[in-house]
Amino acid sequence: KTLEARILTSSIEIFEGLDRVAVHALLPSNIQGRYQTHMSHLPPGNVFLLEDLPRLLQGKAQKAGPHTLDLVTRLFSIGNHPLRFLRRVQGILGLLKEVQAPELEAAIETTGRLGDLFPRPTDLLEIIRNTRSQVEAPPPVIRQPNRFLRNPTSAAPAPAPRYPEKEEEKCEE
Repeated sequence: KTLEARILTSSIEIFEGLDRVAVHALLPSNIQGRYQTHMSHLPPGNVFLLEDLPRLLQGKAQKAGPHTLDLVTRLFSIGNHPLRFLRRVQGILGLLKEVQAPELEAAIETTGRLGDLFPRPTDLLEIIRNTRSQVEAPPPVIRQPNRFLRNPTSAAPAPAPRYPEKEEEKCEE
């Protein structure tokens, strides 16, 4: 719909035709750039996005661990809009499809120690992959004696071949 607005010194009035639909108080000049929304003016889908979705995602982050919950809470609390970092939060929690929760927790803790308080999902995934590639080599295999192996590196020595003695060596002169 096309609406008309009247801006006063302390408020904004919204009109649909001659009917006043809403009145919003203006924010002080020291907090310009912030959003001010009345939940009663939003359709139900938007109310879900602003109220319920952050709570659901924080619940999922809490299952992953305390570092993940702290990161998700920080991402929802910064910025000029509550859902400014929604896609980043969804990407971070989406990593749980590929990685284990302890791996994600360790990666978030690593980025925090490095000073990155708001890491991107790609950064976290790279840290996890690098950590996986640095896994210690398994201990060497200790072979038990096996008479059927011919490999010289096996634990049991191969039996010496038996050849018939030559006739000439039997003769003593």
